[in-house]
This record gives sequence, structure tokens and C-alpha cells, in this order.
Amino acid sequence: MPGEDLINTSVDEYLISLANSINHAQRYISSLYVAGRTGEPSIAYQLPRVDFELKLLFQLSTTHPPSTARQRNVARSEGGAWLEARPLGAEGTVPDSDLAQAASTIKGSFVAVPVHGGTPPPVITTSWQSESENSFEIRVGVRTSLGDAMRGQEVQFNIDKDIARALNPVLSTEQDLRNILKQTSLDPGVATTNSEGDVSALLVVGDLGLQVPVVIDVMGTTRTLVFTAGTVPAPGNR
Repeated sequence: MPGEDLINTSVDEYLISLANSINHAQRYISSLYVAGRTGEPSIAYQLPRVDFELKLLFQLSTTHPPSTARQRNVARSEGGAWLEARPLGAEGTVPDSDLAQAASTIKGSFVAVPVHGGTPPPVITTSWQSESENSFEIRVGVRTSLGDAMRGQEVQFNIDKDIARALNPVLSTEQDLRNILKQTSLDPGVATTNSEGDVSALLVVGDLGLQVPVVIDVMGTTRTLVFTAGTVPAPGNR
């Protein structure tokens, strides 16, 4: 039937799924050690490179998309036409007067690289100081495994809305969440470490008793701290 060969996933989901599959395969391969000679280390294997190629046929149709097509993959334009994607070479792709088609090929490679350039991961420390009953100074330190300060590293501070809604039952709707968070500030959102490898941000909670989860992201390492106005904040992880 027409439309049954439409792809049922987006390109980004395809790439993420492929990356997850490669990761799963590598984990399994890494568990298969080959014993070396006496006195020599065992041998492990690694996927050095995985190439992929995705060929798609995009077509612009003036007809309504079939009900079997997922809405997020059939985007409607202002002109009332529909952009559909299907694997190149699929049946039923013969153009007619209502279709305009174009082929596209997406190529790429997944290459194995050492984490952090092969160096040990950085050591991230977090601390805080209560400035008042509803404001907190959050401090982050970034050091090497040897304790040397890492200058110029980007640190991101964000309020996690999903965790905030889970921690605060009173925020039952998205509008409730927006209204409450309008009174809460976190500044700066992004900062770089100084010569001592340190950086700080100021959190001001607008509603006493509100639990505010702050997510700190440094070089791919994430920490979550939960602050409650009027109480001592407790560290948390997610």
C-alpha cells in the first residue's frame, strides 16, 4: 500500500540508534579477551571505525499523508504540501503529477577515540554557601587527576525542569512551573574557570520551600544539586 514504505523514524534517531548498536557491539567485543603468551598481557579487540550510508528519497506530495505515517516524520509546509521520506529504491516511488522527488545520501563514520584525549578524566568538585535564606553561591572546581588547576574550561549551570516538577507536586502544569521559575534566577548560565580552576554561580530561589535542582555540566561530567529555600541544600546525583 502507498505510504507503507515511509521511514518510521527521524534521521537523528537513526544515527543515535546506530551509535547505541556500535556501543553495544564494542562492549561485547571488549569482554572477549584472548589469552596471550605466558607473562604477556591478554589481547582485547576494538572497532576502530564504522562507516555508514543512508540513501533516502524525499518527495513533496500534495495529498494527505497516510495514517500509517508518523506525524513527526511527515512535516507540513505552509503551502499545504507534505515532505515524505522513504528508503531509496523502495517500491511505489514512481513520480506522478502530485509528487516532486529528490534523492539524498547521508554518509558518515563512527571513529573510536580515547576519552579526554587519552588522559585521565578531570576531577570535579562542587560546594555551596548560603548567602541568605533564598540565595546560594554554587562553586565548582576543575582539576586534573594530579590536582593541577584546569583554566578556561566551560562550566554550564542549568535548572532541570523535569526534576523540579517531580520534586514539587504543586507544579502540576507547565504554566505553574513557568510562573514559579520566573521568580528564580541562576547566573551565570555558562562560565569558564579562572586561573585557579574555579568558577561560581548565584542561585536565587523565588519561592520559599521550593526545591530547585541545579545541573552542573563540565567536560561531559554532570552533577545535580538540589536547593531548598530556607534549608541547608543537599547534594544529589542523577
